[in-house]
Amino acid sequence: MKKIFACALILCSTLLPACKKSGADLLSDETARAASAELNRKISSLREKLGQAENDFERAGILTEIAGIEAEKGDFPACRKSSGEAVKYQPNIPRSHYLLGASYLAAGRDDEAVSELIVSIGLDPGFAPSHFELGNAYYRKKSYAQALSEYDRAAALDPDLYMAHNNSGVIKSLMGDHSGAIKSFEAAVRSKPDFARPYKNMGIIYDIHLKDPASAIPQYKKYLELRPNGEDRRLVKSWIEALGG
Repeated sequence: MKKIFACALILCSTLLPACKKSGADLLSDETARAASAELNRKISSLREKLGQAENDFERAGILTEIAGIEAEKGDFPACRKSSGEAVKYQPNIPRSHYLLGASYLAAGRDDEAVSELIVSIGLDPGFAPSHFELGNAYYRKKSYAQALSEYDRAAALDPDLYMAHNNSGVIKSLMGDHSGAIKSFEAAVRSKPDFARPYKNMGIIYDIHLKDPASAIPQYKKYLELRPNGEDRRLVKSWIEALGG
């Protein structure tokens, strides 16, 4: 059975849904609702401050803060509106362009995302998230060499940005550099040992590309250990069984 990679884009959920909810899941839901309510309170407070802002620079800063909270909530249409307004008030705030680019990416408007993220990087070349999201945009456009460059730049600026390491590994494998991909996935799990996706990706490389089942099996098993309720658990178990594990 053919195995494929999944590139973990920060604007999409990387968590697979559980088959059914446990008590812990329900507790997590309650915590999430409380957190969302708190974020809404912060937005309301900031909008009150916005009405009292004395100049465009202050308005842009408040709108950028609002857009960041809206992005945290996953409300990218609202984020796009707030960050777009921030850019109109003050076009020289890197994070405003970053959030606007990220919201365009979430909407599938990849060319506009690229344009905004390039502006953000021009204003602040050291802001790793802009490089990461630009990598995501280039990946969506199948500009793999450019995507790899941005992911690697993001990882160099912020070695703890584990998803940049993972996505770099995906691109390297797509380009035939399987050994380099393994190194990137290993960097991802060094940054975040409970990040499951790189283990699956390493298993696939060892299994399919490097023909090393002895190395593939423990990677698949680690993935299942971290994601016991993942919707692909039966599929990954079948891969392990096919390798004699």
